[in-house]
Parts: sequence; C-alpha cells; structure tokens
Amino acid sequence: MGQQFGLSGSLWPLIIPMAFGDAYSIFLLRQFLLTIPKEYLESARVDGCGEVRTLLTIVMPMAKPGIAAIALFQFFYCWNDYFGPQIYAAQNTGA
Repeated sequence: MGQQFGLSGSLWPLIIPMAFGDAYSIFLLRQFLLTIPKEYLESARVDGCGEVRTLLTIVMPMAKPGIAAIALFQFFYCWNDYFGPQIYAAQNTGA
C-alpha cells in the first residue's frame, strides 16, 4: 500500500497513523470528557460564551489530565515500536 502512494522509504507511514490516534485513545478521551459536569457548560452559555470559547476556556483546561495520559500512552507506543520503522522507512533495494 505504501508503494502505491509513494510512501516507501519515508517517515510518512510512521507519522500519519500516529496523528489520528488509535481506538483506545479516542475511547479514553471520550470517557474522560463525559465526566466534565454539564453545569460548567451551561453556566458558560448563560455568561455568553459561544461553543468555541466554551471549548477553549472551559473544556480544554479541565481535559488536560486526560490529554496528558493519552500523550504518554502514544509516546510509549511509538517508543516501543521497533519493527515499524524497520519495515516502512527502509529503502526497498529488491525488485
């Protein structure tokens, strides 16, 4: 598949999957975000915050522990991946 898109011999096959995260990370962050009380979001709406401002000023600071945990899990997953770089980043010298 990497040869069809011209990705063989580059680091892109290693970067692209890590940019989107895996199912465990998405589920973990979703479960963490469900623990944020709805009252905070409602009070932000009453104070006149829009959706984007509510996300940036209310939700993101409360979600920092969950994001940090996911960042650590992703880092260790990438750090312990030994065969991925050997398979994808190696130059294909065979026919």
